[in-house]
Amino acid sequence: MLLVAREAGQIVGSVQLALATKPNAQHRAEVQKLFVLSSQRRRGIGRALMQAVEQAACDRQRTLLVLIVQLCTLVAHPVGRSKLFYNPQKR
Repeated sequence: MLLVAREAGQIVGSVQLALATKPNAQHRAEVQKLFVLSSQRRRGIGRALMQAVEQAACDRQRTLLVLIVQLCTLVAHPVGRSKLFYNPQKR
């Protein structure tokens, strides 16, 4: 599933949700490829996409979300430094 963020008709960010298909993993989904245009960063678009993907997972009865982040991403990008752990309770 692909979710996009748009501004003035232009896609400024996207994220994918991959639903697990194995019978013993029907509660699981993986957040993949979260992107925000560099010119649009630090405006809450990434956070909004994470909230949207979380809601999409909940709508599909997925109770475990997995997000794998590369160490270089955590060091290089402000979202990695300031929001190391995404906390859905802090919406």
